[in-house]
Amino acid sequence: MQLQGPTTADVPQLPPTPLHETWLLEQPLPVAIVALLLLGGIGLAMLRRGNKARGLALLSASLLAASGLMTLGAIVETPREAISSRSSELVGVVADGDLARLEGLLDLSATISQPNFRFPFRIERSGREAVLEEVRQFAGSGVVGSLVVLERRAATEGPQVGVSQVRVRALDGEGGWVGHSWWRLDWVLRDRGWVVRDIRPLWFQGG
Repeated sequence: MQLQGPTTADVPQLPPTPLHETWLLEQPLPVAIVALLLLGGIGLAMLRRGNKARGLALLSASLLAASGLMTLGAIVETPREAISSRSSELVGVVADGDLARLEGLLDLSATISQPNFRFPFRIERSGREAVLEEVRQFAGSGVVGSLVVLERRAATEGPQVGVSQVRVRALDGEGGWVGHSWWRLDWVLRDRGWVVRDIRPLWFQGG
């Protein structure tokens, strides 16, 4: 029985996010602050030296650069952000047993893969309809009342391929602790957005 948390072998690290994507689109605030301080500082220095035109131009440029970076980060959703958001959505619709919404998140060839570790029963399923039926039975079992996402990780492995890992806490109908687990979700980009093509348990508390 596993009483400790999972190891890196259980939940391996995902590919790193490109730095430009992280700092320009996902977390632009530090870069915006640097641009504001750097250009603004140079502009103020020029004003003190009597170079009013260049000083004001650099002050204006600092404000424009900072606001532009923040605006860009707000309006552009990176593939990694989209996958991460959809991962939480998937957990939510599974917990609610909302099969209509779940169908829109699953690829036609979606599968549930049997975990690599020892597991008491087979959960392997192939095809969207089989996955939907498995979730319908899970939701109707009453064993789990709600699922809470504790942690999300996401990465892209190509222009139309991505992967995420989610750590989920399961609670019973009265809010009592059932356990937590790690899952791997493989995603593919279709015309309707990112959809899951494979679901695989990575680690179960007590597994």
